[in-house]
Amino acid sequence: MALRIDRARLFDKRVVQRNIHAGRVTKDEYRAWLKDLPDSTDKIMARDEGGDDDGYEPSARPVVVAAAPAAAPAEAAPAPAPAVVDAAPSEPPSPDQAG
Repeated sequence: MALRIDRARLFDKRVVQRNIHAGRVTKDEYRAWLKDLPDSTDKIMARDEGGDDDGYEPSARPVVVAAAPAAAPAEAAPAPAPAVVDAAPSEPPSPDQAG
């Protein structure tokens, strides 16, 4: 059974370069897809009618929240003292201590 893929998903501008590179579509197929898209200039509102340069309404734009300023680095804490290790080799327990 052949896998059916929606053509619009192949030519989505977010993934079309990946699909061209993978050989799923050719550049000529993509150009033809772009040429066949309907003209939507009638949906763009002029700037003097309340639109802006990119054609989106200002209320539709995401709200950008400023990040909190980074805290100043604290002074470095003093390094902990090295642990004292018994240098004498340990002996294996005697058979009566092993239990």
